[in-house]
Amino acid sequence: MSVALKLAPVSAGKDEVRGSFSEAIDRLFAQWDKPATPGALVAVVKDGEVVHQRGYGDAVIEHGIRHTPTTRYRIASVTKHFLSTVALMLQDEGKLKLDDKIGKHVPELKPWSRQISIRQMLTMSSGIRDLGEAMTLSGSPSTANVRAEQLMDLSCRLETLNFPPSRQISYCNTNYRLVQVAIERKEGCSLAESLQRRLFGPLGMSRTRLANDQSEVDMEMAGGYWFDADGKARRGIYGMNYSGSGGIVSCLADMLKWHQAFRDGGPFRKGLLLDLLQPGKLTNGRVLDYNLGLTTVPFRGFKTFGHGGSLPGFKTHFMRFPEIDLGTIILSNREDMVPYQLSRQIGGIVLGERAKPLPKPPAGLDRLVGTYVDKATGYTLELKLKDGVLFGATLGGEERLEATGDGRMATTGGHFLIDIGPVPAGEGQPKKLPGMLDGGLPMTWEPAPMMRPGPAKLKELAGRYQCAETGGTHEVAVRGKDLAIKLAVGHANPEPWTAMQAVMADTFRYEVPHMQWTSKPSARFRRNRSGKVTALALSSNRCRDLVFKRIK
Repeated sequence: MSVALKLAPVSAGKDEVRGSFSEAIDRLFAQWDKPATPGALVAVVKDGEVVHQRGYGDAVIEHGIRHTPTTRYRIASVTKHFLSTVALMLQDEGKLKLDDKIGKHVPELKPWSRQISIRQMLTMSSGIRDLGEAMTLSGSPSTANVRAEQLMDLSCRLETLNFPPSRQISYCNTNYRLVQVAIERKEGCSLAESLQRRLFGPLGMSRTRLANDQSEVDMEMAGGYWFDADGKARRGIYGMNYSGSGGIVSCLADMLKWHQAFRDGGPFRKGLLLDLLQPGKLTNGRVLDYNLGLTTVPFRGFKTFGHGGSLPGFKTHFMRFPEIDLGTIILSNREDMVPYQLSRQIGGIVLGERAKPLPKPPAGLDRLVGTYVDKATGYTLELKLKDGVLFGATLGGEERLEATGDGRMATTGGHFLIDIGPVPAGEGQPKKLPGMLDGGLPMTWEPAPMMRPGPAKLKELAGRYQCAETGGTHEVAVRGKDLAIKLAVGHANPEPWTAMQAVMADTFRYEVPHMQWTSKPSARFRRNRSGKVTALALSSNRCRDLVFKRIK
């Protein structure tokens, strides 16, 4: 049922190569190649020739509408390097510098803005909290309708950072939202207009634009889908205002034009797009894989650069293998697809015997399975095996872990760094597992005791807690034999009571489902010198230690 889209003409000698590529790529996507099933649009470009361009599944499953090269998709965070390109252009024109502090251009932000450069923001090493996750920790679901003005107001109320600038990396959409504000003030127009005038127009990307929010009607937009516990398809819903962090809508035909600009430079100054490959650097000397909206991650002995995107029901990826002049574009309209891994698999198909073998993981991965805690932070790490592949989940973010060749297992995506090991020898679950989180936070993972405090201890924690930064108010109470939390107390639609699972003394975790996503924060109660509970600190992947003071 795959739809073979029109390909660019090639010389006869390349037909055999094209055919072998396409057959192997078709097998990768075969499970989604069905009617009334969301799937993907895929393009592969080798040496400037489109050797594979095909649609799998349906673009709109309710009406049986198939994919076409002009079907629009939300490319989500693939948007980021488009914004960074505009920032580089403004730097060329002397209108701003990447090393400017963001407070120079957005002075209404709190004092931390005078410490953080635009470069640190674009490389995700600023330490700024993610607005979306700050709101989720405060009881606002991802489906809530939030305007750009409200998000800016919240940005101006944020008092503290996740960590000092350049100490770690933390993927954060707030970085790009605030750089967008700086760009718009220098340009005197919206980012949508800047993108059109500077990038989309010159490249002939006539079907690409920066969307404002999900309510906009687009008759040629693919539907984005996720699947509930019963396997039923659901439409993805995202209430937050779109921005330069992830708001571009595009199609395969236009993304091929963008890819070509990376090959020949496009109508821009020489080297502009390759200047995006400027990595972030941490104070510990680590050079990050995250650049200016692109990641540079080696794959089987070859360089790659690219970026993925994720919005409810949409998963996308744009990747280049510059040494072999290979490009992959995947636009998916289903939540459970992982285009990053599929892009690398396509790379493996094309590389063939030239690809170096993947490092072998340490023996006995099954004994690592379990829940761990770092006692210094209270963060938990859950390791699990899925079809022989190790996954690590901490603070709500789950990532695939791959062998590094030196006894460690680590993520490879370039933006959420979980690093464990070297894995100690022996039998059974390790008593201590060294690791690193976000490139600069040493962790010592120990099997979590998963204790059950007695009634008296739980009663000490019960109360009402409020966050001065977000205005969120939560109630904590003893319900039966366990502690529970009710988020967004006082709102018209507060969350129901949610059980809190004790990890160790004064440290808990809980889960709050938001349609296709589930928030899994760490909750740590703070005491004063006399032992009285005074605050509750909530942490998620992109928003750490958001403090809720006890008010009752």
